[in-house]
Amino acid sequence: MTKLNTKTDAQITWEQEMVIATEIMGICEKDELIQREHTNFLNYVELKRSFHDQAEDMVRWITKEQSKDHGLVQSFAYFMDKGYTINTPDRYKYRSAVFNDLAEAIKNDSEYNIYDIVRRWDMYYHS
Repeated sequence: MTKLNTKTDAQITWEQEMVIATEIMGICEKDELIQREHTNFLNYVELKRSFHDQAEDMVRWITKEQSKDHGLVQSFAYFMDKGYTINTPDRYKYRSAVFNDLAEAIKNDSEYNIYDIVRRWDMYYHS
């Protein structure tokens, strides 16, 4: 597997969003009115952070499963392993698309960037 080491537009944008969110949080501690005005943006950044964190977890899981002789590298197996045995997680189609792109890139030893993959599927499913 080859993780893309150069920063892409998606990663640069994410880092800028994190800086803005940090600045807003600093101001929000002093002014509750500002916090209410920026709640949607802060919630968006937190949700996006959770998607990036999950994509990184998917990479670790995929890599571990591929190393097994009997490894089943399918999105449903990942989600079942994470405790979703009866119901699917929120935004299942989106999360599965991210998983499938990561699995394909790792299987083919292609370059990939989780920020690009998360952003591409986020734009597809949530625009």
